[in-house]
Amino acid sequence: TGLFNRRHFFANADRLIEEAQAKKRKSAVAILDIDDFKQLNDSHGHDFGDRALASVARCLARSVEGSGHLLARIGGEEFAILFPGLDAKAAMRLSDHVRLDVSHETLTVGGQQVTLTASIGVAEIDGAGNFDQQLIAADRALYAAKREGRNCVRLAG
Repeated sequence: TGLFNRRHFFANADRLIEEAQAKKRKSAVAILDIDDFKQLNDSHGHDFGDRALASVARCLARSVEGSGHLLARIGGEEFAILFPGLDAKAAMRLSDHVRLDVSHETLTVGGQQVTLTASIGVAEIDGAGNFDQQLIAADRALYAAKREGRNCVRLAG
């Protein structure tokens, strides 16, 4: 995908959060999951799955380019974005922009156009809880987005 991996993400997240906190700024984290990825992969093959991952990675990279946000593929079809210095409201707005960008991606397989969508969970990091707890909160918000019909962004809490 050309993105950082989980190890790089976690190795750098604390430092970026601490830098934002030193400036009295909040941060937020988002977890994105490609909707119905397993079904798409099973139906259209692993080559399609690889192209879908690369397509979503490009959308994410475009959305955060030059912003100082940290982006990584953290496993399977899950991606994480750390928004150092942004509160939940701003992170929600940017995450929805990412979601819309992904929903405009279409891939062709066997002459058929397949549109991708993604669900995203966001959690604010205000220094009260540790980063691991906020990631769990973002993951719960992600699964709330999936339960509520997919292709949406939900805030933890």
